[in-house]
Amino acid sequence: MGKIFKGVLILCSFTMVLALMPVQQTMAADETFTYDKSPNFTFTIPDWDESPNASSKDVVVRMKADPYEVTTLEAVVMDLPEGKTFKDLPKDEIAFLVKKYKAANCNTLYERDIKLSDGTPAYEFEIKWNHPDILLYTYLVFAFKDKKMVAISVSTGNPVSNDLKKYPLSLKFKE
Repeated sequence: MGKIFKGVLILCSFTMVLALMPVQQTMAADETFTYDKSPNFTFTIPDWDESPNASSKDVVVRMKADPYEVTTLEAVVMDLPEGKTFKDLPKDEIAFLVKKYKAANCNTLYERDIKLSDGTPAYEFEIKWNHPDILLYTYLVFAFKDKKMVAISVSTGNPVSNDLKKYPLSLKFKE
């Protein structure tokens, strides 16, 4: 009986040591994407799979799929329509989601003026919406420069975390 107890005690001690040891995880490194046309900018992109659905070279789409949901990051550069203001963007985005994805129950959770880390004025907002099959949250950052509109968004099945918001917020324009 004493030998069994000693064996169990050693096994428990070994298990506790393993549980307390730091676990080294290999994390994929983020990358810097550089847009070398006007307006020149960079932003951080996660090391996720590239989506084959990007419609042009001016669109960056990355996807991360896990067993529970798909998260996407998208960056788009468009001509800035005459007279467009930041305040128009949430309504425009909802109209886009309804038309392209047949979205329903679209609600802007918040919207506000921000400044990017390089001092550029920008606008951020988050929309909660229903795709025909699932509930989604989309966080967007828009900036205007050189008569262009740069939009970077993250969409996921939960309210967008700060860890995901860091990608759109990493947008920096080059001089």
